[in-house]
Amino acid sequence: METQTPQPKKQEKEINDYILKIIGSSSLPQPLNTDKDYTFLIKAEIDTESKKDLKDGKIDIIYKYRQIEATIVDEKQNMIFSKDRRSRSQRLRGRIYIWQKDNGIPMDDEAYYNMMLDKIITYFPLVAEFLKGKH
Repeated sequence: METQTPQPKKQEKEINDYILKIIGSSSLPQPLNTDKDYTFLIKAEIDTESKKDLKDGKIDIIYKYRQIEATIVDEKQNMIFSKDRRSRSQRLRGRIYIWQKDNGIPMDDEAYYNMMLDKIITYFPLVAEFLKGKH
């Protein structure tokens, strides 16, 4: 009878840092003054999460954050609001994704998106009737 040698457990790597990379752009209704300081409030969605092995037993967790909208606040607390540059279909996809995550629906994202679109199309008369007069 052969005896199996237990395999050493793979040790989890220590997290060194969490890094946020902001990508994307915003369309502004007016120019900014390069001589002023501004505070930027960014509405964004996480595109990807990845791990970077630092080769020293540690890893960095990197989030790519795609900018959707921005609010710019100047020194006098005046606010400038950017426009959401995404298409309506991109915004609907985002809403469906958030609904799925917020409601803990354990389904592949793409499959859930397609199922929701099929239901919206199938039940469109009910959706339209429900929305009638809600302008």
